[in-house]
Amino acid sequence: GLPPVKAAPDQIGQVCLNLILNAAEAMSDGGRLCIESRVRGDQVEVILADTGPGIAPEDLAHIFEPFYTTKDYGTGLGLAVSYNIIESHGGTLSVESVAGHGATFTVRLPVIETPEPKPRKRKGKGVKREA
Repeated sequence: GLPPVKAAPDQIGQVCLNLILNAAEAMSDGGRLCIESRVRGDQVEVILADTGPGIAPEDLAHIFEPFYTTKDYGTGLGLAVSYNIIESHGGTLSVESVAGHGATFTVRLPVIETPEPKPRKRKGKGVKREA
């Protein structure tokens, strides 16, 4: 399994929902969304890669800005809010895309450092005490 990360589950759930819904909307004629998680160094990565139309180069630099949208509907806040949530958890949200070849969003969150368990002290066995 993956190591623990310090995160508010409802907020991380909102980020995942936003990214999944965006991918589904981008692939309205069908496609594939692959979600992968792994450990990379001291971070957990969640990668969401779709086979949609991709993101135009002129839009890539702006997609995390509030109110920026390429859709005919919506507020343009989903990715901006998602970006801020991940940053507030000490992580990063990034995107790679080539127009016509899908988009890949990567969420990176720091692993919680857990201290090594201390060895238990053993109580002596078989020692008889005289009164």
